[in-house]
Formats: sequence, structure tokens, C-alpha cells
Amino acid sequence: MQGEGGVASRDSGAPPPPPADPVAARAEQERRMEALARLSGGIAHDFNNILTVITGYTELALGKIAPTDPLARSLNEVRKAGEEAAAFTRRLMALGGRQVAPPKSIDVNAVLASAGDALRRSLGEGVRLETAPGPGLGAVIADPTQVEQVLLALAENAREAMPGGGTFTVETAAADLTEGDVRLGRCLRAGPHVRIRATDGGTGMDAATLAHAFEPYFTTRPKGKGKGLGLAMVWGIVRQARGAVVASSAPGSGTTIEIHLPRADAAASS
Repeated sequence: MQGEGGVASRDSGAPPPPPADPVAARAEQERRMEALARLSGGIAHDFNNILTVITGYTELALGKIAPTDPLARSLNEVRKAGEEAAAFTRRLMALGGRQVAPPKSIDVNAVLASAGDALRRSLGEGVRLETAPGPGLGAVIADPTQVEQVLLALAENAREAMPGGGTFTVETAAADLTEGDVRLGRCLRAGPHVRIRATDGGTGMDAATLAHAFEPYFTTRPKGKGKGLGLAMVWGIVRQARGAVVASSAPGSGTTIEIHLPRADAAASS
């Protein structure tokens, strides 16, 4: 995956190399992401309040004029822009953990199965989807729609990373994580988890790029081809579900995104 992690659009040039200590690097990345998430979530919340007024009065105005009125076309364009802005705001709110979506006990394998058609459409004809649902996962506490959004964002990045085609693989498995995994940023608390592992055979990322992959507005795509919010949104949704996400990659060797969500029984006791 390359789509949302990169150096091309940073005005300050190439980022400094990450710290040599992987634990220190992970801790620094977490601190940076927490700060960015709080900022993004706060801005999105305030902007959404303003947007509600704009879209509300636009609908009110459209209800008072005939569809053939010359103003109707302009107002419809305002409404369309408002809908696009609302979708953008939802992504920022997901990053900031401000989505108001009641979590519930869900089966990750069931979400993966139901998202299959949408994933194939997102990948396009050149990229093949392979899934490997593991047995005995147990349930997690999350919003199924948001989990599907995570899968779609990962698929979109995989497609961008494999312009010549390839395979995007999503595996699930039960995982009993340790305090060592906590130090490496693979989970927030030790215990039983559900793992989602998404792998592509694309262009991959170097270490400096990988260190910033989950930051909002950090993208290798050409200007105008992406906002750099896909992996940032993934991070926010996973964190809202009390999980963690890490990436591993190397130039020419593809990318693996690994997500760990605490199992429902473990989350309830923490």
C-alpha cells in the first residue's frame, strides 16, 4: 500500500528518518497521532455544526421555489457541495474518535464476508481479492459499518499501490497478545484479540515514509489524486474500538497492515 503514506505532498520536503529504536519510534508516532486526532476531531465537530446550518437553509430555500426556478440549479450545487463536505467531515470525525455510532458485539468474519462485493468493486478488475477467515475468533465491540470502512480504505490503498494488478489478501485470526506487543504498539492492552491482516504486493514504502503513513494529509499520490485521509481514518476507527494498527513495508515488497481489536470478553473486563 502506498496511497496514504508518503512524502510527495509534504511542503517541508522529505521527513527525517525515524528513531532507530522501534519502541521509541512507535511511542513517538502514537503521541503525534493522538495530538493530530484531537485537533482533527475538534475542527470536524465545529465545522459540522456550521455545515448543518448551511445545508439546512439550503433545503429550506429549495422547498420554497419551483424546480424550474433559475435559483434551483445554484442551490442544488450548494446542496451537492454540502453533501461532499459532510462526507469529508465524517472521515475527520472518525480520525478524531468522534463518530456517534453505537458499538456492538460483532463477528469480524461476517463483516468481511458482507463487504466482499464492495471490496472487489473498490479494487477494480486488475486486483484480485483473497480472503482467509480464521476459526474461533470470538466477537469484538465495534461498529460494523466502520469496520467495513476500514476494509475499504485498505483496499483502496492496495489498488493504488498495484497499478499493474496483483492480489490483495485479508486474513483474520485469533491472537493472544502480550506486554511485548503492547510496547511495540500492536495493542493497547495484553490479552485475547482478533487480528485483521491486510497484505498487498505493491510498491511498498521506505522506513521514512512508513513512519508517517497514518498521519492525515500525508500522501504519495499526485496533487489532486488523494487527500491522505484513508489510513488516518483507519487509525481513528481502530482506536475508537480500543484497538491498534501497525504497518510493515519495504520498497518493492508490498505492505502489510495489521489490526488488533480486543475480544469482546476481554474489552468488557478492562
